[in-house]
Amino acid sequence: MKNKELIQRYIETVWNKQELNAIDEFISDEYQDHSFVSALPPNKEGLRIWIQNTSSAFKHHTKVESIVEEGDEVAVRISFHAKHIGTWRGISPTSREAMVKGFRFF
Repeated sequence: MKNKELIQRYIETVWNKQELNAIDEFISDEYQDHSFVSALPPNKEGLRIWIQNTSSAFKHHTKVESIVEEGDEVAVRISFHAKHIGTWRGISPTSREAMVKGFRFF
C-alpha cells in the first residue's frame, strides 16, 4: 500500500469514523506532534485525547481535497467541516457550523 492510501485510510477511519482503537494501526509509538496545546502530551495518547475532545464538541468530517506523495512524505490539502454540538474550551454548544481548509504533512 502506498503512503497516500494509508493516510487516506487513517483520515477516514480515525478522524471521520472516530475508530480510536485503530490509531495503533496507523501511528507508531515514536509519534510526536508539536501542534497540540501544552495540556496534551505530544504523542499517540495526546492524539487520542485530541480526537476524543474534538469529537465530543463537534460533529465533524474531514475531506481530502488533494494528496501528493513524494518518497516517504505525503502532503494533504483538507477541508474540515464541523458543527458545534458540545462544550469546547468552556464555550457551550452553539450549533454553528464552520469549514476550515488547511494542510497536513506526514
